[in-house]
Amino acid sequence: MLSSAVDVLKSVTSSIGNKISTTVANSSSIVPSISGNYLFADFCSAAKFYSGFAFLTLIYLIIINDSIGWVIVKSITFIAWAFFLQLMCKSGYRAIAWLAAIIPHSIFILITVKTS
Repeated sequence: MLSSAVDVLKSVTSSIGNKISTTVANSSSIVPSISGNYLFADFCSAAKFYSGFAFLTLIYLIIINDSIGWVIVKSITFIAWAFFLQLMCKSGYRAIAWLAAIIPHSIFILITVKTS
């Protein structure tokens, strides 16, 4: 019984993944395509750098027992900013995207180190 439920779940998720990949591949939007299972794999290096530091920042917020509401708000902000950085890279503003990726985390690190 359990193995048949697992097989059904695998087939459903596989078909959903194929539909998403086909839809994204056929559209010419600014949102990166889905490469395999990772949406962020097609991001430019500035957006990947920012996303990596954003993930580490979220881990830090969880470790210091920050409120879950604040972590959710920061997560949404980080994701939106990563997509904005990708849009800037695709528009040809790579240098500005790098500045926009580095400055927020530099300020966060300075504030965190100074208050500790």
